[in-house]
Amino acid sequence: MFESGNVFYVNEGIDEWTKSLNLADYVILIGGIGGTYSTYKLAIKENIPVFPFFDTKGDTIRVYKELYENWPSEVYKNIPKEEFFNLLSKEINSKEDVIEILNSIKYFIDKIKN
Repeated sequence: MFESGNVFYVNEGIDEWTKSLNLADYVILIGGIGGTYSTYKLAIKENIPVFPFFDTKGDTIRVYKELYENWPSEVYKNIPKEEFFNLLSKEINSKEDVIEILNSIKYFIDKIKN
């Protein structure tokens, strides 16, 4: 049971990505193999900012590198590229490290909104 938010049931396949992205303002990526990268591609196509946790490996490394090479500044309004990548590349060794990265993402979201 979820303490907050909503649960939506969708068909397997492409609906798993497209329906959730239709409801998302932002996407946080953690690890992943295949589907995580597809989520990133669809989100960026829809101008939805994606925040990859680099140190969680998998697709997030690929997304991080691709974003670095092809920085979509129109998606990440008001966020300096180097600041984005420096904050999201932090190593994760504890719960506190995750909280620090999440606070960085909140900071970026606030900058995008303004």
